[in-house]
Amino acid sequence: MQTFSTSIRTNSTGSTTAPNHNDYRSVQNAPSPRLVSEHAAAEAEREEEECRQLHGLNGPDFYSQRRTTQLRPAVFSLVNTVVGGGTLSLAYSFQKAGTVIGTLCLALVCLATDFTLFAMISASRRTGEKSYEGVMKAAFGTPVQLLTIFLVFSICFLTPVAYLILLRGLLTPLVEAYITHGQPLSFLAKQLLICGLALFLTPLTLTSVGTIGALAIFSMAAIVILALVLGLRSYQCLYTNGLPSPSLLPSLPPSLPSLLSALPVFVASFLCHFNLLPVYSELRFPTRDRAHSLIHFTMGSTFILYTFVGLLGWAYAVCRDNEASEGGKEGEGGEEGEVPDNLLLSFPSNDPLVNVARAALVVVLSFCFPLLLIPCRDALIRLVGVVMVEWKGGRAGGREGGRGEGRGAKTPLLGGGGVEEGEEGERGREFQREGGGGGGGGGRREGGGAGGGERPDDDAHGRSIKAAASAASLPPPPPLNPGQAEQADQEQGRPRWLPSLLLTYLLVLFILSVAVQVDSVATIWAVLGSFACFAVSFILPPLAYLKVGCPRQKIKRLWAWVICVVGMVMMAACTVQTIGDLLEV
Repeated sequence: MQTFSTSIRTNSTGSTTAPNHNDYRSVQNAPSPRLVSEHAAAEAEREEEECRQLHGLNGPDFYSQRRTTQLRPAVFSLVNTVVGGGTLSLAYSFQKAGTVIGTLCLALVCLATDFTLFAMISASRRTGEKSYEGVMKAAFGTPVQLLTIFLVFSICFLTPVAYLILLRGLLTPLVEAYITHGQPLSFLAKQLLICGLALFLTPLTLTSVGTIGALAIFSMAAIVILALVLGLRSYQCLYTNGLPSPSLLPSLPPSLPSLLSALPVFVASFLCHFNLLPVYSELRFPTRDRAHSLIHFTMGSTFILYTFVGLLGWAYAVCRDNEASEGGKEGEGGEEGEVPDNLLLSFPSNDPLVNVARAALVVVLSFCFPLLLIPCRDALIRLVGVVMVEWKGGRAGGREGGRGEGRGAKTPLLGGGGVEEGEEGERGREFQREGGGGGGGGGRREGGGAGGGERPDDDAHGRSIKAAASAASLPPPPPLNPGQAEQADQEQGRPRWLPSLLLTYLLVLFILSVAVQVDSVATIWAVLGSFACFAVSFILPPLAYLKVGCPRQKIKRLWAWVICVVGMVMMAACTVQTIGDLLEV
């Protein structure tokens, strides 16, 4: 009777049915609602902790002894990399955009740059890369890496052109005031002046970057001197002329093309994305709050300085122009009502206080010139190198695929999916062919690994392969200083510094050929900012964040989309405007 009761089940109608053992097991194995909720909460907490870790709270090198920089020195270092020669063209941009819209546009560019800088830190944390180029390669692969290298080369090529044009405008008043004693320089003398200076500074590219970079601290001092001189001379001009004239009241942009001509200067003035990750990698205790503080303080102080210099420079140029027009003579800045793209051209050449600011800026821009030539040369070499490696890797992969070898493009280098074949794959195969992992087989075998001598330790071999692959995505080592070059010459029997110097001089010749033909530095800022700076600042960082960023950050991802789309639209509009201005010239 007991057996019958366990094997036959009576339903509600009184009939009997066979027992369903599957129902019994489903009831036993079904989790309770409380367990489901606890599991979901634990999973959400794990994902949130993963997002927080990869955003910089508990990074793998959080307590690394290499992080020796405190927050204030890090902010100062990053500000030094932001401010530069573009400060002299801010007054020109404020006149083009109007003081009201210009200040608003400067603030919006500052806020957008602030977000994209933190997006770069977040993408760096999630990819493990410590450079702008490495982040883009890890997020999108080799094609975007090539685009990034090309953008770096474009920026580092056009910025020295702009600096030479600014140096020509700064050196000419100093030479006329203290050497020729008021005798104006001819056009040929001005061009020979900057050509001689550029050729004289080029050998500094053979020294260590740290030796020249130690002078970067003077860039901030020169900008502070410029701001103080502007404040004093603007106050004197406005006080002498009494109340501001209607031309000094807050204004709007005269036209949309005029506004589009001012935006590239604003964007280029805040560009520091290439320098952010090296500075952040040395920051002590790189928590999310400290990363925000680093970026906020840098952008905030730069915005205040730019607004102060831009508005005061615009006010002095307009005041000086009104004073000159009332006296019946043309102002220093050129045409009536125009603010020059080099702010110091508004001042007379015999002003001793302004000449101090000119001399300080000449020293800073002169030493920044070789600092820009080094990454320009290295970017060109790296661009050619990556193209050659990809081309050779593609041909080698095609031949190996035709022979049916097991090392084809479908085999992941690190044993996991999602690793694209490229520079890492080529170098990894070279490492395996050279027997870098030990053992006589020359590589890691699938399955049991029999034959060919002893099998190396899997973990050690995997770490070696990863080290060889990671070396492909790291930036190139710094250029050799004279001592290292001399030692390399003795070891290899040939001067390694000579090809670098010749290539650098070749680049300088191209830079000079552009600088002597362009009179306005605003043209260079427009070409540089309308395409390269927009892409580097407002398009690639948000896309990298959307690609590798934490999917739970809904609001930040929305802002990334907004900045990316608006950046693309403005880049297209400014590029069309710049091309139109160039065709008119």
